Amino acid sequence: EFILNTPDIEAMKFWVGNLGYHATHATVYAQLYTNNECYGLHSFVVPIRDPLTYKTFDGVEVGDIGGKCGWNGLDNGFLIFRNYRIARENLLNKHADVLPDGTYKTPFKSSNKRFGASLGALSTGRVGISSLSIGLLIKCITIAVRYSCVRKQFGPSTGVEIPVIEYQTQNWRLVPIVASLYIYRHLALSVFDNFTEFYVLSMSSDENDQNLLADMGREIHALSCTCKAICTWNTQKACQECREACGGHGYLYASGFGIIRDDNDPSCTFEGDNNVLLQQGSNYILSNYEDLYKKNISVNSPFHSADFIEKINIILQNKQCSITPECHLKGKE
Repeated sequence: EFILNTPDIEAMKFWVGNLGYHATHATVYAQLYTNNECYGLHSFVVPIRDPLTYKTFDGVEVGDIGGKCGWNGLDNGFLIFRNYRIARENLLNKHADVLPDGTYKTPFKSSNKRFGASLGALSTGRVGISSLSIGLLIKCITIAVRYSCVRKQFGPSTGVEIPVIEYQTQNWRLVPIVASLYIYRHLALSVFDNFTEFYVLSMSSDENDQNLLADMGREIHALSCTCKAICTWNTQKACQECREACGGHGYLYASGFGIIRDDNDPSCTFEGDNNVLLQQGSNYILSNYEDLYKKNISVNSPFHSADFIEKINIILQNKQCSITPECHLKGKE
């Protein structure tokens, strides 16, 4: 069996969805120790409450974290373990296992490869949040554009009023948001397709697929981190712009902007603070750059998001971006 223990209050699990009152089981990531050696983060299925009485088991402390700025229909909770024992079989052993005698076993040649494969599974939430923020962006820009088409104010002559959408200023405020919707929706769907490929391969039992799975996991982690950050931030800024573009009516509760803004706001934080997530994406790029130009190791980018690194010197020399040959980078003269 394994013994789960929370060493101090700063190590408690916090913000766990449905844990405050309802969850009977949890998937817990914890440091795995066996034979006095730490093998890093591994995931365990952990019983939390009795499914019939909903009382917590001995050794488990849980509770609701309290009211939030929004999403109060979800009972986010905290979790502390006090030398709580679970069966050895509760270890999710797709990427590693512990034998009855305590021996650690994994098909991966290095801990980095194993961790890379595990990272992909952690991307589920970020991929979902990206799509959620796109849905909220669709709602807020639809409201703003429709309002601008029917709201009339001033005009070219006395007694004639035109829809505010006809004004250049209103176009400058809303049209870029419409454009961003198409771009970021395509990005979110593309990352979702990549994530699906990763999950399909993760079901393979062929050990020859493990290296590819690890590379996919690292890349989908970087892609989901970056996608979630820029999609949620874009929706956050767009919602505020759309609210202001609708004037005083946009501040009414009936406009829906307040609900949209509150629903999107936590998306900038949960599943990873956006600033930190963007660093995860940049770390992936920099590590591939270092492998190629310092260690002479080819770029391993199964989804081809980092292929541009192999041509980075040519791109910079020609002052071109990595999107199309026609896209020129403007340098200082």
